[in-house]
Amino acid sequence: MALRQTFLLLHLIGMMLLVAGVGASIACKAAALRSSSPHVVHELLQIASRSVRLLSMPGSYLLLFAGLWLVQASHGGYSMTDPWIVGAIAAWLASAVIGIRLHAPRSRAARQLARALAGDGAPVSKELGDLIRGGRLASALDIALLLLMVTLMVFKPG
Repeated sequence: MALRQTFLLLHLIGMMLLVAGVGASIACKAAALRSSSPHVVHELLQIASRSVRLLSMPGSYLLLFAGLWLVQASHGGYSMTDPWIVGAIAAWLASAVIGIRLHAPRSRAARQLARALAGDGAPVSKELGDLIRGGRLASALDIALLLLMVTLMVFKPG
């Protein structure tokens, strides 16, 4: 029973890290949009990137693996075919795809452009703002997926 409680705690910590990293990243990008200094924008985008690498990604894996262990350790109480578990895993996978295919390339390009502008002493460009703003839809979808995962974990419908 103590091992189950440990993995439940790890599962919850994983979700908190995932949400914290995504939240910090979104907050940094929102602040970057309000800054007129490319150096400050670059620093904020660097912090956003680190929050994803150091919080969201490890939290995401911890969430998944502790959750899978909890299903296995339930000895038939839960099944990998339970609709809420399938839905949570699908939401996790969709969030990972959004991060890899949408967020990462756009964030990398925005950081590179901000660094180049700062190095040249140029002001923040419309292109940089557009790169940062362009990630809003992906961020909104990511938040919706996180809310779905939390809802499925808490209410276990089906």
